[in-house]
Amino acid sequence: MNEFVIVPIAILLAGVILQVLASRLLSGAGKGWLAVAVTTAAAISVIAIWPTIYAGQVLDLRLGQWDGPISLTFHVDGLSLLFAFMGTVIGAAILLYSVAYMAHDVAATRFYIIMQVFVAGLVVLVFAADLLLLYAAWEIVGLCSFLLVSFWYTDKEAAYGARKVLVITHLAGYALLAAILIIFARTGTTLWTDPRMTGAFTTGVFALMLVAAVAKSVQFPLHTWIPFAMAAPTPVSALLHAAVYVKAGVYLVARMHSFAPWPASWQMTVVWLGTVTMVVGVLFAMVQHDAKRLLAFHTVSQIGYMMVGLGLGTPLGVAAALLHTFNHGLFKGGLFLGAGAVQHATGTRDMDKLGGLGRRMPKTTVLWLVSAASIAGVPLFNGFVSKWLLYVAALDAGFAVPALIAWIVSILTMFSFMKATSVMFFGNDGEASAKAHESPRLMLIGSGILAVGCIVLGIAPQLALDYLIDPALTAMGLTGDLGVGWFGFSAAGGSFLVGGLGLALLSVVIGVGAYRYYSKRAKMPATAGAAVAWAPRELVSVGPAPAALSPVGLGANLASSDSVFTGGEPLAANGHLRASDFSEPVATGLAPFYAWADPDRYLLWIWHATLRVVAVFGRASEWLERRAVAAVAVAAVLIGLVAGLAAGVVRVPEAAIEVGIGWPLIAAIAVAAIALILAMFTTASVRPRAWLGALAAVLVLGGLATTAELPRLVLLEGAAFAAVALLVLSGVGRRAYSAYLAAAVLSSVTLIGGTLAINVAPASVVLALLLVGFSIKLALIPAYLWLPAMAQRTPAALVGLVVAVVDVAAFAELIGLRQQAAWLFDPSWPWVFLALASAVGGAALALAQRDVKRMLAFSTITGAGFLVLGIALGGPLGLAGAAAGAAADALSKALLFSSVAGAERDGTPLLLSSRGVARKHPLASAGFLLGALATLGVPFTPGFAGHWRVYATALAASWPLLALLIVATILSILAYVRVVALVWWGGKPDEAPLPPDKRPLVSVWASEPRLLMLAIVVLFAAVMTTGLLPSLLQDWTLR
Repeated sequence: MNEFVIVPIAILLAGVILQVLASRLLSGAGKGWLAVAVTTAAAISVIAIWPTIYAGQVLDLRLGQWDGPISLTFHVDGLSLLFAFMGTVIGAAILLYSVAYMAHDVAATRFYIIMQVFVAGLVVLVFAADLLLLYAAWEIVGLCSFLLVSFWYTDKEAAYGARKVLVITHLAGYALLAAILIIFARTGTTLWTDPRMTGAFTTGVFALMLVAAVAKSVQFPLHTWIPFAMAAPTPVSALLHAAVYVKAGVYLVARMHSFAPWPASWQMTVVWLGTVTMVVGVLFAMVQHDAKRLLAFHTVSQIGYMMVGLGLGTPLGVAAALLHTFNHGLFKGGLFLGAGAVQHATGTRDMDKLGGLGRRMPKTTVLWLVSAASIAGVPLFNGFVSKWLLYVAALDAGFAVPALIAWIVSILTMFSFMKATSVMFFGNDGEASAKAHESPRLMLIGSGILAVGCIVLGIAPQLALDYLIDPALTAMGLTGDLGVGWFGFSAAGGSFLVGGLGLALLSVVIGVGAYRYYSKRAKMPATAGAAVAWAPRELVSVGPAPAALSPVGLGANLASSDSVFTGGEPLAANGHLRASDFSEPVATGLAPFYAWADPDRYLLWIWHATLRVVAVFGRASEWLERRAVAAVAVAAVLIGLVAGLAAGVVRVPEAAIEVGIGWPLIAAIAVAAIALILAMFTTASVRPRAWLGALAAVLVLGGLATTAELPRLVLLEGAAFAAVALLVLSGVGRRAYSAYLAAAVLSSVTLIGGTLAINVAPASVVLALLLVGFSIKLALIPAYLWLPAMAQRTPAALVGLVVAVVDVAAFAELIGLRQQAAWLFDPSWPWVFLALASAVGGAALALAQRDVKRMLAFSTITGAGFLVLGIALGGPLGLAGAAAGAAADALSKALLFSSVAGAERDGTPLLLSSRGVARKHPLASAGFLLGALATLGVPFTPGFAGHWRVYATALAASWPLLALLIVATILSILAYVRVVALVWWGGKPDEAPLPPDKRPLVSVWASEPRLLMLAIVVLFAAVMTTGLLPSLLQDWTLR
């Protein structure tokens, strides 16, 4: 039975393969039905596991190693099963809805592939027993969200939203990775099922994991990405909110109960974090008039309920939280599908333009009402049950104030949905209602399945509590008879029935008092100091916002700024109340709150401050680049003097770590070289002299295959001079080739001289020569200036040859030096200092660039810093990480520069002012994105194998080293995501997005010349293969 654990994952991944194979055989609807069948089969396989789990057993399966110590180890218990059940069952209903919704979208294949990987990622995440495997699934779920939010990537709003989603959630994910690496350093294992986990799970680890969970599950203050994700297709929004993405964060917090007992301080933190989150979410929801943005903020609020329950830590509190998690999947999925049906029928989700849809869409209206009643906590619907149990649990645990706040938030939720329902479905027709029509049957069925779940669990919640929640509580070490029966009334909460009635009476008193108070204020004359209505801003922490709907939509027909909505105001000119008529009094009365409680206010300040700082360094670097030859020579002298005089190195023989030549590195460089030479044949200025590129590649590969040290070094340095000749003959500017020529001469002289003198010259002289040589060769700061000076004025394919072939080979030289003369790295501080300066400085300078090739050049410097640090610190993980990282760099940088070569053919340089390049170069755009992800070390790309090992090695040496590397990675992510969202995606200000049913401007397979297309496809396949099978970069590297 243990082997059955892998079946749901295997079914979903098989569905991905089938989508690829059937992409030209099936219509859009046919692809949808295939996805529904596959996801339903996965749901059935999850249900088939249930009897074993319900019987009190767990399922464990180990399929072997995946990436070094990371194992494909799975552990399925009641908690895992609950979230897998939610993801697959609700996912199947949403995909059924998608059959009609996406029937005419020309990119349906891409949509269903990513959606199925999305669901599979959640199943892997909740089944994983290895924390690093959990992290990999955590990030693949995030990556799928990024790709789905940007699904209509020609839309500027979609590109912008995807950018913010990735920045906030992926950056916070490094807190989870750091926590896992700390556990690994303390215990030597990454299995959360290991008994040693309890002692390693300290407050710091808990806090780091909580940061990641806060961002993923849209809790305050890292929730601000969620409204911008509404640019995605409606099925994506539903799956993201209801079943997969935000629930990953909830799962992590729940799973942390399994790691170790929680002290009171942890419980208090989570309870109050959830309380603040629910208040902020509902108050921001109340002032929205975009239907999907309203639902997005209500997701924030409802996640707060779940966090309060999990923070309580009692059986009833956790049961209420998990039940609300399940209930939220049902009613929030239904609400998003209802909002999508409205948008599908009317062409808008602006509630100010809607009205009277109940007459034209009666079935959709009924389904919406069921879900709205559920989220508002109306009795007989599922939301009432989980909220009621949460109130009881909070009061029973002594958290009376959070219980009262949760109850008030529920009232505000009811108000918000009364507003949304009345303005969309009742009253007179809005301006966009005339063309509305009832939803297609499949869309109704998908929504109807979720609505039935809301009703069934509202009447008989014990079905979920007894058969799904109880096993989850057992898995978390919580026991106790909940005693919940029909309609959600609990024996444990019987004593609170009178209290509940008292709260209801109190609400009436408070409401009447508030009404009388504000009614009196409304009669007073306005003063000069009257509040000014606040309109929520479209803010983002990563740049200027696109044009979007105003969430409030203030208009001339609104009441005065110090009024209160009573329901008796005159109707607007069009005969019905708008959403803005409800929202404006709230926005006015709470203007200071909205102004100061918006975290984007502060995130935006940090972003602009960062840009100003890196711009200063960028201008200084450009000044030095104009004097690159002299600056490199001065840097070489300074490095040599400091290393030779201050390092205090002593020649002491010591045991070396055996590292082979690295056939994976040779294979990776060979693939990169072939692809880049193919790309050269598509560049007119380089094509006649491409044979020099081939010569450079042959010299590199010959040098790597040579075992004798001096001949190998001569061949590798000869490749650099072949590249110089290619630059000169291709007609690049004098500044470009002179800088590279100076770098080649200096690095060759110092490297060959240091190698010849390694056993005869004073140790300090040898260190000075070799440190200077490798600093120049690898473009480490401060000897880096030749690289950006050369990259800006040189065709992309040629820059790629230098970076991905000639320079990457130098890492083989450095690894060889590490095993031949380990004494050169003791002390290691000269190497470590240059590595850290390059990693952080290169990333900061990359962020300051407006030219894409220059950005890639500085990103190369960052990558070199990472790898040099791994080599300098040594150890099996450090050297293995450097070797794997070098191979990954060869492939990813070749793919990046080949993709840029495709766009360069238009004759326009790729600058941040460029927009929508993917419209004409979709294949190059996809290649650039994958190359960027591999360079950044995102899981399931080859860069991950090197990155996490270097991170672990840095942590073993000193935690500040890990912190600096993560800072470098964060800056790199900001740089790459900005280029993808601004340069490749979106469009110029006067360009409209391509309609979903319209073919792209050019076919993917006709967007580039055949040789360049072949190069990109080969590199794409190589990066994907080595990312999914990282052992290809490892098994042959360590001897």
